[in-house]
Parts: sequence; structure tokens; C-alpha cells
Amino acid sequence: MRFVMAACLGIAGILSGLLIGYALWGQHTVDLAGELARTNGELVTARGWLLDEIDWSDERHGQTAARLTKALAELAQARAEAAGIAERHEQVSAALTRARAELAHVRGELARFGRDWAMTTMSRPLPP
Repeated sequence: MRFVMAACLGIAGILSGLLIGYALWGQHTVDLAGELARTNGELVTARGWLLDEIDWSDERHGQTAARLTKALAELAQARAEAAGIAERHEQVSAALTRARAELAHVRGELARFGRDWAMTTMSRPLPP
């Protein structure tokens, strides 16, 4: 009988241990499920924030790309204007060089004319 009683107490101990283990395991599972739900909520929130950031970033990228395109067009226009100004400067410089050469030639001619006139005026007798 003692053996039967010990066996019954052993079986009762094992069953109560299993019940307590199952209850504790179930509590652990409930805690894990709650933590998983909270983490899932945080991930959904973070995903929404990241999608908003991506949209905002795409919008800013579009604006920046448009400004860059406009700036590049303005740069090309400014370079074309600068090239035109440089070409016009070369033309004006060449014309100025030709004008200076012509001026030097005219001054030489005037000086020669003045010398010739002075020579002819001095060689004539003065009127009475």
C-alpha cells in the first residue's frame, strides 16, 4: 500500500508540476504575444513614418532636380553671352587697333602736309 500511495503522490506531483508549467508557459506565451503586438505596432508606425519620409524625399529631389536643370540652363545661357561678349571684345579690339593705325597714318599725313605747307608759305614773298 505504501508503494501505491507513493505512486499516487508521485503521479499527483508530476501532474501538478505539469499544470503549473503549462500555466507558466501560457503566461510566458501571453507576455510574448503582447510584446509581439506592441513591437508590430511600433513597426507599423515606423513604416508609415519611413513611407512619409520617402515621399517627402522624392518631392524634395524633384524640386532640387528642377532647380538644377534651371540653373544649368541659365549657366549655358550665361556662357553663351560671355562667349558673345568675348567675340565682340575681339572685334572691338581689332577695330580699335585698325583705327589707331589709321590715326597714326593720318597724323603722319597731317604732319607731312603741315611741313609742306610751311615750306611753301615760307618760300613765297610776303604780300605788300
